This record gives sequence, C-alpha cells and structure tokens, in this order.
Amino acid sequence: MATGTPATALLAHEKVPHALHPYEHDPRTDGYGEEAAEALGVAPRRLFKTLIAAVDGRLVCAVVPVAGRLDLKALAAAVGGRRAAMAGRPGAADLRDICADLGVRASDVMTTPFSVESTDIDGLLVIRMKQITDDRGTVRELFRTSAFADAGVTVGPWLQVNATESRQGAIRGLHGEAMTKLVAIVHGEALGAYVDVRPTSSSRGKVVTVPLVKGTQVLVPAGVCNGLQSVSPGVSQYLYCFDAEWVPGMSGVAVNPMDPDLGIVWPLPVDVEDRAQLSAKDAGLPMLRDVLG
Repeated sequence: MATGTPATALLAHEKVPHALHPYEHDPRTDGYGEEAAEALGVAPRRLFKTLIAAVDGRLVCAVVPVAGRLDLKALAAAVGGRRAAMAGRPGAADLRDICADLGVRASDVMTTPFSVESTDIDGLLVIRMKQITDDRGTVRELFRTSAFADAGVTVGPWLQVNATESRQGAIRGLHGEAMTKLVAIVHGEALGAYVDVRPTSSSRGKVVTVPLVKGTQVLVPAGVCNGLQSVSPGVSQYLYCFDAEWVPGMSGVAVNPMDPDLGIVWPLPVDVEDRAQLSAKDAGLPMLRDVLG
C-alpha cells in the first residue's frame, strides 16, 4: 500500500489535491523514472521529478526529467551558489520552508495554464485545461473557443455532449465513429486508449494511451478509435463532446480492446466474460489486423 512521502504528507496537511500512484521497483536498476512512467502509462519525457539539494547549506527544490540526473554544478550556478549536494530525506517542516521560498501556499490562488501537446497519432491532442484552484476548490475550463483558436486548433461546434458513468475496471471501446470527439474525466480516473485506423493517415496503426485525470482532455479526430478503462474506486464519469449527433448505424470502425497486438496494458485485470467489465458487443469487435487489412 502506498503511504506517501514527506512531500505528500505536506500536500495532505495543506489540503492540496493530489493522488498517489504506487508502482513496483526492481532493486537491480539504478533509477525509478522509467518504472514510474510505465506505471502511469506515459512516456518518460512527459514525466518530471522533484529533487531536494543543499546549495551552500540552503535547501533547494529542483525539477528534472524523471529519467534524468540532476547536474549539481549547474544547479549551484543557477541559484547563485558555489557548492551543491543532494540533501537527505527532508521533513515536512523543511518542505514547508522550500514551498514558502517558492511562494507556494495552499491558501494561494494557483492557476494552471491551458496547453496542447501532440501525440504519435496525427491530430490526436492531449489538452491540459486552464484550472484555477483556491481554498474552495478548483474551476476547470472544459472548453473555451478562443483558447483552442489561439493554439491553432480548430474544433466544434459541439452538437452533442454525453456523460458516461463507468464502474471500476469497466472498459468501453474501442470505437472510431465519423465524428471528432473532445473527451475528459470529470470524476475519478481512467486510462484512455486510442488507435488510428484511418486509411490515409500517416500514423495508421499507431496506438496511444493517456492517463485521464481531472484537468486532462483528449481531442480525438474522426475515425480514430477511442476507449477507456475506469480505474478509480467506485465510478468514474467521462464527458464526450461530439461535432456530430450520434445516430444508430453511423459510419465508423471499431477495434477489439483486448487485442494483444494493440500492446495496451490495461491497469486492472479484465474478465472478458464479465459483462460489468466488457460488453458482449465490444468483446466481439474485430482485431486490429483484420481492420487494417
């Protein structure tokens, strides 16, 4: 069971929203970065770690790529010091002092800016919503036309919006209807999975997974198969925005989410005979090789 660290204890004490994601560490390896990235289902280049160092006796927090190493000489120069060394395991009081130096307090208004990140699938974008957090909680911008336009992304108008509630372990997908989707988790957590089966796409056959937490959206182009597994205890709620109204029999392609050729590591075990985890319709979908031809 994950018990956390002094840093997460401080976050809990200050009532800062956060989540613990435990993973197994192989003691034969030097670093934890790749293992953590694999457990979260993200590329190591998208994950960062915080390290505490002592520069001329003063504790400093450094943020570096999760698979990288901290250059102590460069750190010392960056903060105007002469000598840096890795600090021992800091206590909550030390971390509180570091956060105070950074101007980070639970009572501050914290703003997360809107951002857009491309993926290995052409046109599939990971969106970080603009978020504003204060002592009352968090406001998230689910959609702002001007923010997408400023990022060079043309979407909408949205003609249908659905909210899907899924039990822990349930899988939905992989469905690729002829419409663009903007999807997001609004309660709980899930793993999103996306497969490009478009006949003329430069990334045809590519598979991308994205951890879905509150504040993260995925823009799914028309014809790219979309699916998820709900991983949080209880239920998760998944919001879909469509640029076309769904109708029975609309054109599109679907792929079996349990196809081993996809290489998708679903976080929770799946019993394909359990209809609370996988519908009969999705269990009977074709394999990727049959779809690609």
